[in-house]
Amino acid sequence: MGLRVILVGVSVVLVGVSAANAADFSGPGGLKDAPYVEVPWGWTGFYGGVTAGYGSGVSRNYVSPNANAPHGWAENDPSGVLLGGTIGYNYQFAPNWVMGAEADISWSGMEGQQHLYIYDGHDWSGGWDGLATIRGRIGYAVGPTLFYGTGGLAMVHANETIVGNDADESNFYQGWKTGYVVGAGVEHAFTPRLSGKIEYLYADGFGSESGPTGTVAEHGDQNYIHEIGSINIIRAGLNYKF
Repeated sequence: MGLRVILVGVSVVLVGVSAANAADFSGPGGLKDAPYVEVPWGWTGFYGGVTAGYGSGVSRNYVSPNANAPHGWAENDPSGVLLGGTIGYNYQFAPNWVMGAEADISWSGMEGQQHLYIYDGHDWSGGWDGLATIRGRIGYAVGPTLFYGTGGLAMVHANETIVGNDADESNFYQGWKTGYVVGAGVEHAFTPRLSGKIEYLYADGFGSESGPTGTVAEHGDQNYIHEIGSINIIRAGLNYKF
């Protein structure tokens, strides 16, 4: 008898709750009458992430002639994978424009043809083992998708060696070289925190380095010029908004 009373009481409560909810959702002034408001996407804030991509470019070397053989200009074409990290900040305004700043640094596997023989047997090896950029970004947001252009400072770490027939014919191109970078990309926010991007970057203007050939112990009587030409980079990234 006691169990029957409890079951009847629970049934009455459930019926009452169902009726109240129906009134809230369908009655005058209920939830179904509330206007739908779309929350705009927001890009403003700090973020960090990782990048992976591929880069290729050209490196040039010149050695002046000597009594043994003519020399001149030669080229090597470093290319390879890039893996790195990114930090940045976005500010959204007016109301779909987004501007910000971004910095990144990557390990670079951009190697030229190893033991490339040039001139009268000079051996060229090495490539670029680091890449960093500091850039501004300006873009236009369409919902959670941002189309942007970018430009700023680029730095490439060169590690190239050209060994001549004798120690006094060698020359080296090593250390960080500074130029400029421009590019464009698209970034899409999958969640309020997580976004992915694909971008293309063009870097150039790294200048050249010149001097007498030879090692520290044995300088030569020839002159060399070494320069980095343009670099093309395509990469993808994953960012987390803090």
